Order: sequence, then C-alpha cells, then structure tokens
Amino acid sequence: MARESSGHQLDEVVRFNPAIRFVILADNEGGILDAVKRAGVDSRETTNETRTITERYGAMFGLADQPDNYFGSAHFFIIRRDKLVELMFPVAGKIIIVAAHPSFHLEKVDGLEKLIRSIM
Repeated sequence: MARESSGHQLDEVVRFNPAIRFVILADNEGGILDAVKRAGVDSRETTNETRTITERYGAMFGLADQPDNYFGSAHFFIIRRDKLVELMFPVAGKIIIVAAHPSFHLEKVDGLEKLIRSIM
C-alpha cells in the first residue's frame, strides 16, 4: 500500500518524529491518494482494511468540515489506541492521516500541524 519514504513532501512528515510510522494523503471522502511509510515498517492491517479506515475518517471530516459558529474550525483530530496514535489533519480539501507509535508525545501535534500546513 505505502511506498517507503523517498524525497516527497509527505516524507517531511515521516521525518518530523521517529515515532511516525505512516502518512496517508486521502481525499475528503477517504480515498487514498498517496501513502508513505517509514523504512522497515509494515502495516498491521490489510490494504482493504486501510481503505475502510480512511473512508470512515473521510465521513468524520465531512461532519467537521463546516466551522462551528462558536468555536471555529477543527484543526486536527487525535485517536489514541493501545498500539497506535492516529492524527488527522484536514488541509485544502484533503485529509492527512499520520499513524505513530504510542510513544508519540501529543505536545508535538501543534508543530506537526504547522509542518503539514506549510507543505500542503
């Protein structure tokens, strides 16, 4: 599914922190446009399961696409699981999904968001 990191703009996201395993660029419906993985890292789920997950996130972003009258726009979403941290960023009508090892420190999310917005 994902190619190894090799000089692409998504590679900068992988290089941001050693805990980052995968980066997926998806359309706003969750269709996978591009994906990059850290060298030596393999996905734990099948390609079909990855598509199902990204489609689910696409639906979630559809709900969050409009700014809230009181609190503004959603900048990112974080899902912390036992074996993975998933960070999702809506950017320019697309979704950047970052999968990281649970050791990824959440205080780094703001810096990651700035990097993603600067390269997209």
